Amino acid sequence: MVRLYSKTDKMTHVLTADYAAARRAFSREGLKAARKHVEKAISNSSSEYGLLLMIVGCVIIVTASVLAVVTFPTRESTRGKTKTE
Repeated sequence: MVRLYSKTDKMTHVLTADYAAARRAFSREGLKAARKHVEKAISNSSSEYGLLLMIVGCVIIVTASVLAVVTFPTRESTRGKTKTE
């Protein structure tokens, strides 16, 4: 648990710094400079961005699973539907 906290803390600091630098590059030089900075940041700190993608993927999977369970038809609702048809 401590290692996970340490990794996520490092990730948030790296992502915040990269976002601030990309925002400064965008406001000073435009979209191309910001895009170059983002590409450079991703290549330099790939483990932090990989962790971010894993977290986002887990959130998407859990959300999809919950939606599948909530919207799955029950036997009672399908029986009622077939009897009325």
